[in-house]
Amino acid sequence: MSWPYSTNPFKSSHNNSFVKFVIIMHFTLTALKAAKDDDPEYLAMYNILLPIADDYDALYALWLAARGPSEGSVEAFAAIIREESAQVHLWDMGVQQHYLNTTIEWAKMFPDKLSGFYTPTTEEGKVLEVQAFVERAKVYPLVDTVMDMAVVFHKKMDDGLKLKDADQKALYKASTNLKNNQDFVADELFGLLGKCMYFHRNAPLKTDSFFDLEEMHTKQSTGEIKLKVNEFQYYVGAHKLITLPLNHTKKSVIKVRAYLGTSFKLFSDSVITPTVDKIPNTTCHIGEKEIAEFKMGQLGAENNPYIMLYNDSDEEGMLVITMK
Repeated sequence: MSWPYSTNPFKSSHNNSFVKFVIIMHFTLTALKAAKDDDPEYLAMYNILLPIADDYDALYALWLAARGPSEGSVEAFAAIIREESAQVHLWDMGVQQHYLNTTIEWAKMFPDKLSGFYTPTTEEGKVLEVQAFVERAKVYPLVDTVMDMAVVFHKKMDDGLKLKDADQKALYKASTNLKNNQDFVADELFGLLGKCMYFHRNAPLKTDSFFDLEEMHTKQSTGEIKLKVNEFQYYVGAHKLITLPLNHTKKSVIKVRAYLGTSFKLFSDSVITPTVDKIPNTTCHIGEKEIAEFKMGQLGAENNPYIMLYNDSDEEGMLVITMK
């Protein structure tokens, strides 16, 4: 037999998801903030968690900032690799203008034929294979144009790989720092749970309102939020305007939970709003770490098909929207 609190639920409930953990942490912070003027005990607990949450938010923001470039450079390098096949065939056509594929010269430039470019299984190997082709082509002045094309593409590959590796290292560092801090915050939340349970020892159910039990009991795959039906998660860059691909009806109610001190404007329109200067004056606003609900009629005309979201803060933000 083991006591239920022999393990820290704040270390196991988030399943290694930074996003899920920040939701759990801010639920408690928001609840304590709302209650801190009611009793000195709540104020003391709030003062314990506030600076800890601020430190976590700062590291979380760095992780968010690193995640975007990492994902972008990974996709950019993948696009370069997809482009390689077309480049190789161009080089082959250029070489065969002077040396047909039955000649010794062609065989020396393409010793493994065209398939040799696709043999390496590592990204570094693919870059090196193109570099080797450049070195082999240098021997034949008649194909200088082809060699120049290959030099340009090799640089593109090499630069793309270096950027991807640098961005992934930055993301790993940000993730490691955040994970280490997350363990500390989890210990503090566990301690606050104990304080809250003692304070409400004569009315245990009151403790529930200070912790996001629903979020803590939602199962998810490692590192990702498992969103419920009609629930959507969005990352929005600073001062960015996006269109939400949400299916809704006139009776829809939108519940919004904002995080990381970001500030959003939410509105609907009959057409997709192309630029920030076209945002209407009548928008629904959700501020720092708030939870709010809006009816479709509050966002604009009820039959407007498009819902737009604008992040009017200076940092990337994340929010979860639920359609009811």
